[in-house]
Amino acid sequence: MNIRQINQRPVSQTRTSALANGSTTVNGVDTSAGPQGSYSLANTQLLQAFSEQVVNQAASTARFEATSYGIYSLESLNNVRQPQQESSLAYTVDQRLQKLQLTIETKEGDILSIEISADKGALSSTVDGETDKNFANRLVYKFTVEGDLNEQETSALGQLLPGLMQDAATFFNTPDSLLQLDSLQSINTNQISAVDIDLSARDKNFNANYEFDGASQMYTLDVNQNNYRYNIAVSNDALFSGGDIKNNADMKQYLELIDGVMEDHYGVSSDAKADFFSAGLVSLMSIAASPEGKEGKEESLPLRQSFDALLPKGQVAAKRMFSGLPDFTAEFKSPQNSPNHKNKSELSLLNLSLSKKTTVLDQKMSAGLLTHIEQKIDVDIDSRKHSRLPDRLKIDFDKGDYVYEIKKMHYQETRDLKLLDKSTPIFAQVSQHTVGDYERKEVRNDKVVSRDKNHIDHATVQDVLALVTKEQSPNEVIDTLIKRQMVEEIEKLSKKLEQ
Repeated sequence: MNIRQINQRPVSQTRTSALANGSTTVNGVDTSAGPQGSYSLANTQLLQAFSEQVVNQAASTARFEATSYGIYSLESLNNVRQPQQESSLAYTVDQRLQKLQLTIETKEGDILSIEISADKGALSSTVDGETDKNFANRLVYKFTVEGDLNEQETSALGQLLPGLMQDAATFFNTPDSLLQLDSLQSINTNQISAVDIDLSARDKNFNANYEFDGASQMYTLDVNQNNYRYNIAVSNDALFSGGDIKNNADMKQYLELIDGVMEDHYGVSSDAKADFFSAGLVSLMSIAASPEGKEGKEESLPLRQSFDALLPKGQVAAKRMFSGLPDFTAEFKSPQNSPNHKNKSELSLLNLSLSKKTTVLDQKMSAGLLTHIEQKIDVDIDSRKHSRLPDRLKIDFDKGDYVYEIKKMHYQETRDLKLLDKSTPIFAQVSQHTVGDYERKEVRNDKVVSRDKNHIDHATVQDVLALVTKEQSPNEVIDTLIKRQMVEEIEKLSKKLEQ
């Protein structure tokens, strides 16, 4: 459900607060001073103070009316003071320079909406028949509450809002940087189901939408900053989901892959972009693996429940065969453009896709129930870029001196594990398949002087015997299988051991 559509449905109660803030103090913070100025959303102290006041007032019933400009104290949102109107002043221009819009929906359907804008307006006054035009900045605050926030929801907002405001201040403080939305990791999944945040400052925009869909049991995070985009979906119904995401071995490999792909495409300027994408993956994985919101999980999630019954978490086979991460899909995209004005078909882009899917299949056999667990990991890379010639200092499209490279790769890893009677690991197999194409075109003085093409197609299969315990030898495993009358499996295992 898109959070922008939420406001279209009727609500039981609506409470609104709005402020137009001039030079005043907010919880002892002088908003008319400071290195960022009183009217900049980069003023971290102001945003933090405002988030605190919103949390304190959001659960109370009151209504406030907005005016074009004036002075309101954030310390007394429930005691609005009407500004003195001066007929000689006319607000003639509204040029919005900075804007923050934030909407948070709770699991019970209550909605908190916040809007803060820093405007630069022209004030014209008439003195002795002459018009004097001056510029006066202002900050305008507004928040609305739809529904009734309870104590638990208010606490969850108090836990989340300061971090979101800190991220917003970082966005406005660093105009050339990509924002890492780390604050979402503090979200209380028991209370909050959706967050939508939009930030804008002149030519810079940032939009993030987080949502948990109870019907599909999926967490999603969609982020776009000036066409650097990622879309991640993580399953809440997955096998062997551990909470220590950052130290997970497979997660480290994913993050190293992101770093490597970004460095190969962008070179020395890749770190910020890699951190932008990596932070999104870690944040949503951390939310999905957090202990909050997990009550009744074992009863409601049959896939996880079946896995816990099949293999103890400490068993060697499970640790060797499975990633310990929830199932997920992730797409990372950089801006797409055509920098070569002489050949617009030569696109510059980077697309990276990751996914992991786990399935459980049961098959009845004479000796009991044979369970097959399969985990598939897919990686797709599409990188197209221009770079300078080896003996040139820069790319020169006007002269026609450059290199154009296209790299496409698909990697798939499949992990299989078979178990008998939901207790004994029988056989494990890891297969890997990589296909790809590489093309490099070297152009000098608008003439193609070199063209290279390569194709990769490589497959490997690794068969691993999953022992019941560390002490059991392969022969002892075979003896166990004989006793269970697994004739077909014995023959397969015997052939593998003879190789």
